[in-house]
Amino acid sequence: MSLNLQYENMAKSFVQKFYALLDDPENRIRVAHFYKAKESLMTVEGLQSQRASKILETIQLSFKKIQHVITVVDAQPTINGGDLICVMGRLKIDDDPPFAFSQVFVLKADGNSLVANKIFHLSELKSP
Repeated sequence: MSLNLQYENMAKSFVQKFYALLDDPENRIRVAHFYKAKESLMTVEGLQSQRASKILETIQLSFKKIQHVITVVDAQPTINGGDLICVMGRLKIDDDPPFAFSQVFVLKADGNSLVANKIFHLSELKSP
């Protein structure tokens, strides 16, 4: 069993690069490079996608402007050198009001790809 002792640095670096690409409409397609061609799994609001190409279809959708404001990045090392990352923040899409969101990644370096698993949820803010 080997743990990645640089898991916090890996998480911070990944989150910064991932969301910078995702928020840039001209470079958004480049987030596909983070995913494994056939093995990566993603769940968005309960809908699952597998393979980098299907994940990219889901990410591209019809958004013109996306802006993520990250408020929390928590990380833990996983067995065999991976990284478990939980991200929370606010997401603004086009001219809609911002939503709170949470996203969980399991990273496992495999050549140039990193993301083995990803789960994304919008969090509707409700008044008590």
